Amino acid sequence: MSIQVPRGSLDDELAVVSDEIAAQSTPVYLPKLFLKAGLETIRRIEKQQHLMVEPRVGFDLARAALTIAHAESRGIATHADIVAALPPAIFLNTSAALEADLAQFVFENLPNIARYLQNQIPGCDFPGIITKIHATCGLSADINPENIKQALLAESHFEEMESLCRWVISNEKIQNFRIYEVISEYLKAYTEGIASEIQARSRKFQK
Repeated sequence: MSIQVPRGSLDDELAVVSDEIAAQSTPVYLPKLFLKAGLETIRRIEKQQHLMVEPRVGFDLARAALTIAHAESRGIATHADIVAALPPAIFLNTSAALEADLAQFVFENLPNIARYLQNQIPGCDFPGIITKIHATCGLSADINPENIKQALLAESHFEEMESLCRWVISNEKIQNFRIYEVISEYLKAYTEGIASEIQARSRKFQK
């Protein structure tokens, strides 16, 4: 049976979608802030294009992102999965004839994920955490759960990382052993967001 979701506040929609996904016991986890960024993007496009979007768009967005991750045998969905899931989720939930390419609307309305994460987790020192991971594991080391744990063990007082861990524990509906997976994806998304911002500035100066 289809559940009708009132398009109330963003936080209400996020809570309802998160609860239903959690109730399905899917083996893939979708980090909360990636989903929230996707829902905000839908609302911006909805307003700009004067669309009537079906209430279940958030569920379809979450399911599509989880399906992408599952198809690639990953246990956690990424920001890129949400970005890829946005156009089909919106398309399936509106009968409007869009004037331009929906993927372009998505691209134009997506928040920079690095700035978004900083705003959503106030006081989190993302650059400081990444710097300490590279100081411990090497400049070319990947951002992954194993290297995050290694950096925590190497630092007698890693307050920046401990603060992020506390936020994840308080805000994500996830089992403790997956905390470092979520942190890893947030740190990687932050890095990608900064790189994207630098590229955008470079293109601007080249014009």
